[in-house]
Parts: sequence; C-alpha cells; structure tokens
Amino acid sequence: MKMNVKLSVIAAAVLASVSLSNAARAESTYGYNSTGSGAIASVTAKADLKITVQIPQLILLKVGTSGSTIDEVILGASISIPATPTTPTTTGNNQPVNWDGNAPTISFSTTSSAVSAAAWTNASGGGSLTASTTGFGTAISGLDSGDIQVASSGGSLTHPGTTTDFSSVTPTTFSKNTVTVATWTYSVNPAMVASLGTGSASQTITYTASNL
Repeated sequence: MKMNVKLSVIAAAVLASVSLSNAARAESTYGYNSTGSGAIASVTAKADLKITVQIPQLILLKVGTSGSTIDEVILGASISIPATPTTPTTTGNNQPVNWDGNAPTISFSTTSSAVSAAAWTNASGGGSLTASTTGFGTAISGLDSGDIQVASSGGSLTHPGTTTDFSSVTPTTFSKNTVTVATWTYSVNPAMVASLGTGSASQTITYTASNL
C-alpha cells in the first residue's frame, strides 16, 4: 500500500510538471551561457504578452416615455358651429343650436401631439434612424399617412421625413457617443381637414435605430 501511494505521488508530480511546461511554453523563454563569459556573456530571455481591449457595441432609442408601453398621440378634431360659435359637447339627438347656415369649422388640438425622442450609440460610424408604418386603412375616408405632418424642434435628431409616409425617406443620422435629442410634433395637414370623412383610425409607426 505504501509503494502504491509513493508511485501515485511521483506520477502526479510528473503530470504537474508536464502541465506547467505546456501552459508556459508560449510565454516563457530563457537565456543560458554555461561559461558565463564570451560572446554571449550577457544572456537574455524574452516573453510576449497579448492585450486585447473589448468594448461592447450598444445603441439606444427612445420615442416618447421610457419603458415598454407604446405612447399614443391623439389628434382629436373639434367642431365649431357658427355663428355664436358653438362647440358640441353633449352626445345625443335634437340638441338646440344657434346656427347661421355657414359651414362649421373643424380644427385639431395640439395639446398631446408632441413627443420627445433621443438616440445614442457608440458604434464607430454613428447611427441611422429610419421608420415604417402600418398606415390608416380605410376607416376614415380620404385619410392617408402623408396627411400627418411631423415637425422637428429642440435638437438635431430630425424626424425621418416631414410626414408619416415613409415610402421614400432619407434616414436621419446621428454621431457616436453623443446623446442626440429632439421634439417631434404631429399634426393633420390643414388642407385635408375639410375633405376627410368621420370615424376613428390609427396607424402604428415603428422607428428603427441602426449602427453604421
């Protein structure tokens, strides 16, 4: 039993020596001069070390509030009946009104039409912002994505296009390592208001930020 233990210890020591030798082979050398004099009296040993720097690539985009909830911009129209003027507020039939026979005025509120946008990336080439939309469908006669106007202000993250029709739009670019912001304000083209039908229709816009 003692002999087996001794042999096991010797075998383990040999294996450890071989393992250490293999692990250090690429990083260690030696210089040797058996006489300590002569042409190579000054011996050297060289070892190489490789340093790798890795920085993860990240891109961020925010449109509206933070989080996973999709913000909704409501462009609700109001009607003013001349001549008083009177804005209908009561749902129901046969409501009395002082109407002078002229066409009512339809306008859209802008109180909830502005959203904040921000983008950031550390990609060497910066970032690019594009968009696509589902469109409104036919729920409101005459309404098209091109009828929704978008104005950019308060920063350099320009909205990709001046309307929500993204069929032929040049992407917006932004620089690396800089938070780029803007405020986007949505509105209905005033020239189209009088020709639109009634109803409720929605479009979903998908904004996509990509690294360049």
